[in-house]
Amino acid sequence: MRYEYQVVGPGIQLEWDKIPGWESALATSTVSSNYRFDLAPKTWDMIRSLRSGTAVFTMPSAPIKCGGAPQKIAYLAADYCRQQGVLNDIRVGLVLPTPGMFGVKAFADELEKAVARYGIEVRKSSEMTRVDGATKTITVGLCCRDQRRNPLRPAACRSPQPAPDCIKNTMLADPKNPLGYVQVDKHTHCNTPAIPTSSLWGMQGQARTPKPGQPSAKRLRFLSITCCP
Repeated sequence: MRYEYQVVGPGIQLEWDKIPGWESALATSTVSSNYRFDLAPKTWDMIRSLRSGTAVFTMPSAPIKCGGAPQKIAYLAADYCRQQGVLNDIRVGLVLPTPGMFGVKAFADELEKAVARYGIEVRKSSEMTRVDGATKTITVGLCCRDQRRNPLRPAACRSPQPAPDCIKNTMLADPKNPLGYVQVDKHTHCNTPAIPTSSLWGMQGQARTPKPGQPSAKRLRFLSITCCP
């Protein structure tokens, strides 16, 4: 099949085994993740049954797909509990790896108001480093130094999310990026410089763009989409 331009868009993969205790904890009734489609209903069931205790929502330090998702579920859960009249009996925690609520100040300011409105405890510059499903606790690392244990019930957690193996083990991957994302020009998303004369473009989460890039002005007349099995 001939083409003029090729777009690589396999997304990024979930590495559940990178956090000790994570995979086994997913099998318990108190831990879930909305990044697995079959677990999303479980998250909702956990939220609906929550009447008291502690609910912790976490976000990993590495780039992830749909960066706002870990926060959205925390707000949705808090609002549901408010509607049910039980929010005052629940301690809601949000663990964020970033120093602020969001990278865009206008959004960060609104999110600060949201967490204040719901009484959500936010731990910034932190991430979950271990899960113990048996004791319902997580270990939170603060700036990769302090280790704090926190009660857990329930938790909606996120695993590390590198590029798929079929990308990070090829010449398309940025050699300076440990997650193996496709090296692209941040303004055009064209792969560079692994293939200097490349007509190959990266998209979705696996394209290494430090900030949102601008779409290319070139017109794509023939397109081949490359995805991993």
